Amino acid sequence: MRLLPLLTLLLLLAVGCRTQQPPPSDDADVQLRSTALERLGDEYQIIPNADSTYALAQVAAKRNPPAPFGAVRFFVYDMAKNEVVHEGRVAQGTVKWVDAYTLEVQEVPGIVQQGDPATPQGYRFDVRTGTEQPLGNSTPR
Repeated sequence: MRLLPLLTLLLLLAVGCRTQQPPPSDDADVQLRSTALERLGDEYQIIPNADSTYALAQVAAKRNPPAPFGAVRFFVYDMAKNEVVHEGRVAQGTVKWVDAYTLEVQEVPGIVQQGDPATPQGYRFDVRTGTEQPLGNSTPR
């Protein structure tokens, strides 16, 4: 019976001593949501990167059959610095995380000729360095 209290104590010590990564502060989350509401309106969507150090906030215009991709307004927010590190708008296209620190902004061309392969247009943005890399035949911005 003396073994049970000892095991309980050891279990409590083991659980209490493990290290945990602190979640982003509530203050950063509140500031992100406030910035998104101010810049994008109330129908925004927030997509964190893999380790939640950055967040993509975006809003897409309503789609209609002739234009299956609507306009997308977006920004990338640095959760540690509480600031917007990149902002943009795509007339027709998509914006998504391709890895933990790279955002892909892809534009869909308005008219594609039959037999002409669709070449991706747009850029990849590295949130750590702030650099853009053009996609396909896109010209550097």
